Amino acid sequence: MYLKYFLFFILFIELQLSAVSQCNPCNLATVPPDYNSARISMISGGSLEFNFLNLTHYQTGITKANNTVIGINICNCASSGIDANSNITGWDLYMDTDDTEFVGSNPANTLPLCFLEAEATVRSGLAGVNGVNTRQPLVTYDGTATALASDPIGGGTITDLTWNADQLNITYYLGVLPTNAICAAIPRTFPIINDGAVVPDYYSASISFTLVPRCGVCVDVPY
Repeated sequence: MYLKYFLFFILFIELQLSAVSQCNPCNLATVPPDYNSARISMISGGSLEFNFLNLTHYQTGITKANNTVIGINICNCASSGIDANSNITGWDLYMDTDDTEFVGSNPANTLPLCFLEAEATVRSGLAGVNGVNTRQPLVTYDGTATALASDPIGGGTITDLTWNADQLNITYYLGVLPTNAICAAIPRTFPIINDGAVVPDYYSASISFTLVPRCGVCVDVPY
């Protein structure tokens, strides 16, 4: 018996931040003024590599558990008691890409983005997170992606968070039977050993994680 395909995926992950400052600064006495802020930090897992080398990989896919660790940093003026009118009521973390598909070293070879899914789980802190969602597919940025994690879903004032104490694990799934409806609608065949459209190659794409705070007074820049 021989393997029908040899696939080598390498995905370079880039972190981007889409955050909005509130109308009112937390502390006008500081120079510059201390406004509400939201930032994300990549603690580990800045690159992601899937190497399909054996029959099991083609039959069941590859899971990269807790490959990326992301720290969440939120300065919420209202929770600090400085300015009750300047309030962050929650945040959402999204995963997307500027690419439209995975592209091989031969540009004629492509694979749909929905082959890759990700899932967030709480690594530490983040006591208020009640919106860790199920596996979500990689999608092209268009403002319609489902958040990987949200805090909180129902709204309300959140406390300050620090990147070294409040962290999420990101787990990735490639070639695993997708839970999303996008691949089913194409349709594609799983396991991928049975998918005749898969061409052996070295495929790549870039991934962005975007943290979007929700405001109590000001209007957010849309995701």
